[in-house]
Amino acid sequence: MSATAPHQRALHCLVGVDGSPLSLKALETACGLVQSPASTLSLISVVHNATIVMADPDEQTQLIAAENQRLHAVLESLLPMAKATGAQVQSQVLVGEPIATLLGFAKTHHVNHIVVGHRRVASLTQWLLGSVAKGVVDGASCTVTVVR
Repeated sequence: MSATAPHQRALHCLVGVDGSPLSLKALETACGLVQSPASTLSLISVVHNATIVMADPDEQTQLIAAENQRLHAVLESLLPMAKATGAQVQSQVLVGEPIATLLGFAKTHHVNHIVVGHRRVASLTQWLLGSVAKGVVDGASCTVTVVR
């Protein structure tokens, strides 16, 4: 009778990336979690359309395009680190409200671990804008790691 290794479920890890030092720490943490070719690492950036809605209507398209371009450059710069894990890597820039967008991606793509950074912001700012990390923790149906 031969012993078989227990079945290991492939990890699909989503990392919220916005170019901040904390999102880089979140990516570093996620890279430590996905060290298998069977795993997937999804780097997701979100253009927060609520802040753009407040802009002059003529500027909205330009602002979305500029932020989209910035986030694509951020993701491109982080791909070598992600690919060094040996996992399958995908990256995407989405437009929407960050919490709902990240949670929607996680649900649609069967993510089983989310890693996000948490900025320490003034309590009034956090109350007005909310915390992406808190919203993801509260709404996720999978494991969430918050990096500080």
